Amino acid sequence: PKAPKFVGRAWLPSQKDGEPGYEGQYAHHPVVDEVRKRLYVGYRNSGWAAEFDIADPSRPKLVWSFDFNPPNRGPHTVSPIVYDTLPNPGANPLPRRFAFVVDEASGTADMKPCPEPVRTGSYMLDITNESTPVKVSSWYVPVGDFCNKGGRFRPHQSAETVNGRINRFENKIAWLAYFNAGIRVLDLSDPYNLKELGYYLPKTNDRSHPIAKDQPTVVQINDVDIDARGLAYASDRVGTGLFILEYK
Repeated sequence: PKAPKFVGRAWLPSQKDGEPGYEGQYAHHPVVDEVRKRLYVGYRNSGWAAEFDIADPSRPKLVWSFDFNPPNRGPHTVSPIVYDTLPNPGANPLPRRFAFVVDEASGTADMKPCPEPVRTGSYMLDITNESTPVKVSSWYVPVGDFCNKGGRFRPHQSAETVNGRINRFENKIAWLAYFNAGIRVLDLSDPYNLKELGYYLPKTNDRSHPIAKDQPTVVQINDVDIDARGLAYASDRVGTGLFILEYK
């Protein structure tokens, strides 16, 4: 740890080649699967998500990439999930591999919570055929006037680890940090039909402050993670505090 050395670098072809229109593309958040030797990356502001083979960390190989454009709402967290059973599987072979992809809310200078017409959300990709990933479902917060509350609205990330290890979603439940919409809990048991199980919307307190000038003071849940007992820990971006939650 005292003498880190550069080993390798991974990128999408458009990043290296400098293709027009991709100037703002960057790898925003890595999720590492040490067991399978895979790296999952969300490319904030570009709309792309990708998986790399890191068996040889000096030469990562692109396995697949997927374009969620229009841009400026790009993926933050990309997490792999394996399904041994599925509702109405038909002729599809099992098990099947999916990627749960969570956008990050767009950030603008004036911090408008809904700056563009395309809503950021969460998505499920079928990545069983690695050469051709397919988006099979999308999910958005179903109710609430969050666009007019102030601050940021839409997701930031999902809990990608459990007790420090990659979250494989064995219970098919996902926790999402959703800025002014609080903490959302999703049912992933049917990847073709994502549903909300519940949510927790904290109240601001005397420690809370606006996220930007001339904005109202609203909760801005920024990150969520899970411990070995299944408890979720959610942090607020504007000083409201740390929330410890249990789903029952």
